[in-house]
Amino acid sequence: MKKCLIVSLLTLGFTAPGLASGWKNSSDLNIKGLYPADEGLYFYVTNESESSSTSTCDGDRRFLIPTSSQNYETKVSVMIAAFMASKSIRLRYEEEQSTDCSITVASFKVNL
Repeated sequence: MKKCLIVSLLTLGFTAPGLASGWKNSSDLNIKGLYPADEGLYFYVTNESESSSTSTCDGDRRFLIPTSSQNYETKVSVMIAAFMASKSIRLRYEEEQSTDCSITVASFKVNL
């Protein structure tokens, strides 16, 4: 049992960094516009200068909260509130995405 636990922990230790790679955290961004659509809420931010060209459209400024996202209503409500209050946000998203024009956001934080 002890050996199984040790092997499991070692395996997890080697695989966890691989799972974590590919995630990107943005700098502080200002929301410039909201665009509700059938596929979800698109929003535009100030240029993400440290971006690695994840998106081929709009200079990495167009992001999406898809309707299939968990807690979609909550995320969209908070995004609209942040936009209305002119609060900056920090985004977390996968750097490698299959989309051409909009980057799907995993989570975000509204700054005080």
